[in-house]
Formats: sequence, C-alpha cells, structure tokens
Amino acid sequence: MDSGDFSLVPVGPDGAEELSEIAYPLYREVYAHVPSDILEDFLRMEQTPEAIRDQMGRGLNYWYIYSGGERAGYLCCGKDDAGMYLSKLYFFKNFRGRGLGDKALRFVESEARRLGCGKIHLDVNIDNHPAIRFYERNGFSMTVPLTHVRMGMEKNLDNRSVIPVYSSVSGDYLIFSGLLYEVIQTLPELLRSASGAVDI
Repeated sequence: MDSGDFSLVPVGPDGAEELSEIAYPLYREVYAHVPSDILEDFLRMEQTPEAIRDQMGRGLNYWYIYSGGERAGYLCCGKDDAGMYLSKLYFFKNFRGRGLGDKALRFVESEARRLGCGKIHLDVNIDNHPAIRFYERNGFSMTVPLTHVRMGMEKNLDNRSVIPVYSSVSGDYLIFSGLLYEVIQTLPELLRSASGAVDI
C-alpha cells in the first residue's frame, strides 16, 4: 500500500533478523521507564528473530512503515478468534506526531474488514496515557485489565457504520457509510445490466 508520504512494505521470515535489530533499540527508547530486566525479558520473548518468525507462522503479519521514502516504524497485526489483533505499532521518535499512526490504523481497519473481522483489539500499558488517548481518538474503547499493567482496548466494526476504502487516485482512504458502500459495490453490475437492456 502506498499513499504518497505513507507506505507499507511487508516483512517476511527472511527479514526477521533485520526487524529484530530495529525493534530492540526502539523498544528501549519507548519503554525507558520500564525496569530493564522486565523489558529485556519481553524482548527475548517477543522480538528475537526466532520469536518474530514464530509469530508469522501463527498468522501475524509485519509491515515496515515508510514516510517520504524513509523507514518510520513498523506494524504487526493478524486475524484471531476475537477479530483483528493489533499486536504492535511503533514509530521512530522523529516520525511521531505526524498523523502516520492514524493512517496505519486505517490500513489495519481495511485489512480487518477485508478478512471479515467484526472488531480490532489490542492491549496497552495502563500508564501509557498518550497511546490510550491516541486509540480512543481513533474509536477504540477500554475493555478489561489483562494484567496488573496491561489494559485491553477494542474497536467494533459495524458494517453499517463507516468503511475506509483506499483510493489509488487520491492516495488515501475515502470514508463511506456501510449502506453507501454496498450501493457503490453494486453499481458496475447495475450499469452492465442496464446497458444490455437497451440499444446504445
């Protein structure tokens, strides 16, 4: 997916080593307030090359996020029994606050709808107030505490509410109501039927 200053490039198993090398310093910067032993244990469980490949084998997909041709961060999500699970969304420091996160979430929502998911869910540190505000601004609600430090959040995807549709013309997403989207989807067939019914 490419929309001018925002693009996503899939990362496959062969790219796990490079992704791991990027993830370690990024996590250490983002979670500098977390005790180092806890953070290092998490990284060993989640972001070694072996762990990344294992996640890919279980259906999680990774993408690098680019802005203006530069690597800005990365994203990880995948379908599970509860819907679309957003596992990771991280940006390097100089790319934060540019609206790239909003675009990344629109991509995740588009993927969720494409795969027939009824909701997107994630978990976030309870004391990570900027992240919580970001997700709430994008339609997510708090659910239940998952541990003493992690909180669940989710966004229900009502097929009759809004649907983001990527436009190759504008290079961004167009937002349609569910009913309007269904009408637009049927237009080509309606036009073909009409053209076959009259002499033109």
